[in-house]
Amino acid sequence: MASPSEDQSWTPKPPGAGIPSHCAFCNDPLTPATAKRFRAELICNDCAGVVAATQRVPKPASTLAERAAAIDTVAIATNRLAIGAVLSILSVGGVMIGSILVGHFTKDTWELDNAAKLRMLADEANRIEATDQRAALAKYEELARFVGNRHIRDVELKLMIETASNRRRELKSDLSAELAREREEARRREQAEQEKWRREEEARAREEQQRREQAERRAQAETLKLSAYLMSQEFVKERLKAPSSARFPEYTNPDVAVSFDEETRKYTVIAWVEAQNPFGVHLRSVYICRLWPAGGDLWRSDLTNIGSP
Repeated sequence: MASPSEDQSWTPKPPGAGIPSHCAFCNDPLTPATAKRFRAELICNDCAGVVAATQRVPKPASTLAERAAAIDTVAIATNRLAIGAVLSILSVGGVMIGSILVGHFTKDTWELDNAAKLRMLADEANRIEATDQRAALAKYEELARFVGNRHIRDVELKLMIETASNRRRELKSDLSAELAREREEARRREQAEQEKWRREEEARAREEQQRREQAERRAQAETLKLSAYLMSQEFVKERLKAPSSARFPEYTNPDVAVSFDEETRKYTVIAWVEAQNPFGVHLRSVYICRLWPAGGDLWRSDLTNIGSP
């Protein structure tokens, strides 16, 4: 049988003659100009072109096929966009719903967990307000600190906390003058304590200064007494026959006595001296010497008496 590509034409017979008058593939009406024979069937020119394309070298797809492919591509892209949009909406919605649920359950949990404590603080403040306003104010303050900036959802708790807050402000206003007086009294007491402490510190400083001065005077007096004792030895030697043989006790020896007269400002020294007499015999004799400093390293004496052993 000849292929439709041989472009064989055929003239259909009148209806009723047993010859098809429509394309066997697409069922379009056939005319002598459009009818082609393919094997035992009659087809239209369009279907004959499709058959010829399948039997010979592939040709570009027909306009109908291109449209179908484009439609498929657009449909796939549209489906992908739709699916992505749905997933995004579900994701954002899930996050929002999750946040709302977390906040809701957290809020409910805090209020439920602390409702008993809130009521206890409010009841205690209300109970003791008639007898001790300051203690009641302290309870109201504690309640306010405990609630903080939280937004209470429960209607009953919210009304209770608002009432407590109003009473706290009223008590603060009522007690403000009294609190101011107490603060002033406390300030004055603190100033008095500071003044007392300052005076005590000054007294202690004066006493310490006096002790240091007395110690210095005692040390100076002891130094002058030692000097008087040493100078008395010089005055005694002037009266000895053999001054180079003289021997005196140490200043710390109990036999040495040095006194000072405040009225005359003179020192009196009583001690002993051992020295050779004219016969060369060492004798110990008690002496008394009265002397005073005359300025610088100079001393004067108005009494030097060496007694017998």
